[in-house]
Amino acid sequence: MRYARIAARHFGLDLREHYITPDDIAGSMRDIARATTSPSATLSAVPTFACARRAHADGVRIMLAGDGGDEIFAGKRTLRAPVPVRALPRASLAALRAGLVEPLLLKLPISTWTRADAEAAQPCYRAGARAHARAARDSDNFIQRMTPQALFEPDFLAHVDTARPLGILEASYGAAPAAALVNRMMYLDWKVTLADNDLRKVGRMCELAGIDVRYPMLDDALIDLSAAACPHASSSRGRRCAIYKRALRDFLPREIIEKTKHGFGLPFGVWLASSPDLQALVYGSLDALKQRSILRPDFCRSAAREPARRACRLLR
Repeated sequence: MRYARIAARHFGLDLREHYITPDDIAGSMRDIARATTSPSATLSAVPTFACARRAHADGVRIMLAGDGGDEIFAGKRTLRAPVPVRALPRASLAALRAGLVEPLLLKLPISTWTRADAEAAQPCYRAGARAHARAARDSDNFIQRMTPQALFEPDFLAHVDTARPLGILEASYGAAPAAALVNRMMYLDWKVTLADNDLRKVGRMCELAGIDVRYPMLDDALIDLSAAACPHASSSRGRRCAIYKRALRDFLPREIIEKTKHGFGLPFGVWLASSPDLQALVYGSLDALKQRSILRPDFCRSAAREPARRACRLLR
């Protein structure tokens, strides 16, 4: 909210503020679930819907969304790349071919690959998608860190291809029309994070609220400009969105240019520990899932306990 107020003062905007509460979740989650049409762990749908609904109540019918900026200007924290392959000794190349590249992909700062670099390290292509998937598994979502056997009932799991999600990532990664590994990772974010998740979330939440939404960051000319920029320009020395921030240095307030990145998260665990309506929604849904022979009962119990444990840690 602090940065929204800074921007409003800087541009002379009429700022409308709304603070999300547990009632926003309990009162709108069923409508949000129906509009989403598929399982989603994106809690940011709640503030997105609340924002669009408030705008509609104020007479607004068209809104602008900032989605796409991270994906076209290298702003994702999963964008990591190894040093150019030609700079590595033969022993390191052997390590790459032996499948030891994934730790490098996650730990080393961003740099640029030439086509010759990429062709010299074909194993890195497959590892790049695996690195992206591993970054997701290492996120704050505890479900991502569990095995399918720990989540699903054996009879249900027998009909599921557990390798397919990673296979989809690998297929998109391999289809990227670029040699630079960073560009391939960005392409994967375009296809998966942006197209399959963020745009669906924002578009459907705005539609649910009666709002039309536009995405200025996905303007054709701006995408062409970002695609023409080399990865090093977009993300310099590990700084995300470097070229974008330099371009807007004299336009946006300094506090916004220099702020750290944060998303649309909610203190769900704390709210779940204190809101009876939210408890009824969550625990009732988990009880219903137990009856469908899809999720393991012990997993449902651990899912119910996890937010409470996290809330206790935050409140201490």
